[in-house]
Amino acid sequence: MSEIIQLKDLPNNVSGIYKLNYPNGKIYIGLSNDIKRRMYEHNNPNRLLHHFNSPCDLAIKKYGPFTEIEILEYIDDFNLLKEREKYWIKYYNSNNNDIGYNLTIGGGDTSSLTGEYSANAVFTDEQVYNIRKRRYQGERKKDVYKDYQEYSFGTFEKVWLGNGYPNVGKEFIIPTGSISRQEYSSKANKGERNGQSKLTEADVREIRRRYDNGESISSIHKNFSIVQARTIRTVCKRESWKHVI
Repeated sequence: MSEIIQLKDLPNNVSGIYKLNYPNGKIYIGLSNDIKRRMYEHNNPNRLLHHFNSPCDLAIKKYGPFTEIEILEYIDDFNLLKEREKYWIKYYNSNNNDIGYNLTIGGGDTSSLTGEYSANAVFTDEQVYNIRKRRYQGERKKDVYKDYQEYSFGTFEKVWLGNGYPNVGKEFIIPTGSISRQEYSSKANKGERNGQSKLTEADVREIRRRYDNGESISSIHKNFSIVQARTIRTVCKRESWKHVI
């Protein structure tokens, strides 16, 4: 049977499986051969300066240090500790983001670490989300990469194409084969996004407004002579810049 105990009353060198119960209802399952020392590490505000920002420690920073914990089992055998940690994480489903702050199945297995917590992670989850969203919205790859030039282009492109970080920005990942390169290139370089364009969307709307009000194409062209008269005609006739309403 589990036991809730005040940290001040917990002896040193107690080994076992512990459970942290957060004010927001989430939990965390951990193991240690000295639970009191481990809790000192969790509660230490300087820990976040020298350790990756694990969700369980970030939550402690948000809600405050623990003064009591729940001991699930007292165990001295370290190998058994790892097996029992797996058991309790599975029992409470605490590696489910909606339930707890465990990132793995426990027992030292880091294979289920995902996103920015993965050992191979280069980008933060926020950066991955931003890259994928901007691709989805039609920005050109080279323009987005300008904001990430401290990383290799190959690493950036993997994120751009939806590889890795499977749970980050997945709603913005464009499935392979769902749109051709030509179609995507056309979308990404449409209108004023095209580096060769001399008109803006505001110009197009103004040209069409004047044409719809009865002004001649030649008269409108006088104010937009940076492009040829036939370009003004295709804008007025809605033959070009079709995406501008």
